[in-house]
Amino acid sequence: MRILVVDDTGAVRSFLGLMLQSSGYEVVFAEDGMVAKIRLEQDRGVDLVLTDTQMPGVDGLELVSWIKEFRPHLPVIINTGSVEADLLREIANSGADRWLQKPFSMTSLLDTIKQLLAPAKT
Repeated sequence: MRILVVDDTGAVRSFLGLMLQSSGYEVVFAEDGMVAKIRLEQDRGVDLVLTDTQMPGVDGLELVSWIKEFRPHLPVIINTGSVEADLLREIANSGADRWLQKPFSMTSLLDTIKQLLAPAKT
């Protein structure tokens, strides 16, 4: 399974990438929403997107909106360190499949990913 990690902070991207790779996921990276859009247009093999909310240029909320139009069934996890009520409301209404409050544990992230990537039970 391939996960696109989108975050404008290199250390965060690297940390998440190492943790996800050590859990068996293939990881691709984007430093902002615009690069993420290009990656998703070029790579139809991405199975899930993990994106930060606040980034320069195309932010996480704009990215989620674009993804849900471009690839509506692609699961998206959005995360934020903000506790501002307005932003949290926007995240809740963004169309993201899940959201995580930073700091989150790797166990919480991995459990969320497993839930979103699990085959649908009929």
